[in-house]
Amino acid sequence: MSAETFKKQQGRAYNQVFIKTLTVRQARRIKLIKAISTFFKEAKIGDIAIIYISGHGMNTPMGYHFLTYDAEPDFLQASGASWQIFNPIYNLKAHVFLLVDTCRAGNIVNPDWKQRAQDEEARPDRYLRGANNSGVIVFASSSGNDVSQEDDRWGHSAFAKALLDGLNGGAADKKGRVLFDPLRRHVMEQVAELTDGLQQPTIPRLTGTGQFLDLVLARRSR
Repeated sequence: MSAETFKKQQGRAYNQVFIKTLTVRQARRIKLIKAISTFFKEAKIGDIAIIYISGHGMNTPMGYHFLTYDAEPDFLQASGASWQIFNPIYNLKAHVFLLVDTCRAGNIVNPDWKQRAQDEEARPDRYLRGANNSGVIVFASSSGNDVSQEDDRWGHSAFAKALLDGLNGGAADKKGRVLFDPLRRHVMEQVAELTDGLQQPTIPRLTGTGQFLDLVLARRSR
């Protein structure tokens, strides 16, 4: 998904937009850890921190792992990016959106192996349980078992296309604002349509009132 989508929102939804991109070869485990730990350290209350990861995701006995460029599939616990690597985002003062565009992405939220976890507090489903209170929302492109679909006709993955369409106005309300819940519905529906129901994003549903429901994530150009 192009970072330019958010850059174009400077002066619309955001006063300023700061972007850091790790390309395929740059996306090594240590660089990812450093980026998550340092890039957002200046984020303050009222800011929105958006983390988008795209690539391959695998299930392991220890939970979901994102395959960084230097990951070794047979030794993912030592070389891959487990869900625990993303824990520093819980310390940010800003609102946080973690966008996970990989196969089995839903397991970063609600892993199949969670019933076997011994440490209740370490279970990654706390991403979902505490999202609204902790200031973190996860948009996972797929369920814990789905393969994330790509097609040259889309120019992106199905998830990225749905996100881009929604942020660029497809999920906008009558005032031209893209809010959380309309974007959630847009992504869920469009991904299912693009993939003939083979891919189901995992995105928490928030009800009532709250900080995320009122956030303006993008504004349609006039």
